[in-house]
Amino acid sequence: MLIGASRLHHLEAPGGGLDAEELEAAYAHEPGTVRANFSVTLDGAVELDGRSGGLGGDADRDLLAALRALADVVLVGAGTVRAEGYGPVWVRASRRQRRVARGQAPLPTLAVVTGTADLDPGARLFVERREGQPVPPRPVVLTCLAAPAERRRRLADVADVRVVGDGEVDLAAALVGLRADCASPKEARILTEGGPRLLGDLLTAGLLDELCLTHSPFVAGPDRVRLCQGWRPTPDPGQRRFRLEAVHAADDRLFTRYRLLREEG
Repeated sequence: MLIGASRLHHLEAPGGGLDAEELEAAYAHEPGTVRANFSVTLDGAVELDGRSGGLGGDADRDLLAALRALADVVLVGAGTVRAEGYGPVWVRASRRQRRVARGQAPLPTLAVVTGTADLDPGARLFVERREGQPVPPRPVVLTCLAAPAERRRRLADVADVRVVGDGEVDLAAALVGLRADCASPKEARILTEGGPRLLGDLLTAGLLDELCLTHSPFVAGPDRVRLCQGWRPTPDPGQRRFRLEAVHAADDRLFTRYRLLREEG
């Protein structure tokens, strides 16, 4: 059922009528954009018992796979990597073929933001390999001068460690570097999956273009981590207002897609 004004389009639910290729086409986005994807409870929390995994369902996982297949870079905060046990971003063969046909690498690059470089060099994202999958791109660790030098040296054995910023990670500079790695830097698409602190920092810096939300049928209660944790509001309304682009439902979940409204000129 169409919901809202005529500019909205109703998408078939992930896994509910669209195949993988059609789902990717439905969620295609403009070149050069930064997109975020999150699951949230009805009261705005992004975790249950410290993890976001319990908020999703089959349709949510289908959507996540499609969004990753479209991305050149998957950008994640170190806290999310540790909490969710992140590994490399794997993409099945048919999607890899479409990526190559679009001029993308077979697999997206995983980039981790950490002001402390507190990551285990033996963690899955650095060492995991899968039969039938290509060797994943070398992970990128985005850190700053304030991070202990010894930690940075240890991670340099398993990742491309980039110091971008002094006391904290300069996200704008980090994104420039990540785009430069891609075959078409001006068209590079970046997907961030968390955490909420990273999302807040991207919003504060005016670097986010699109937000995809899966509204899960749970109430988390007080003392939970909320969406945009750490966001520092600015007086600029252009960093606050989004336009609803699409909405659909599946698995008792509401899927919404928002685009940041930027002033022309």
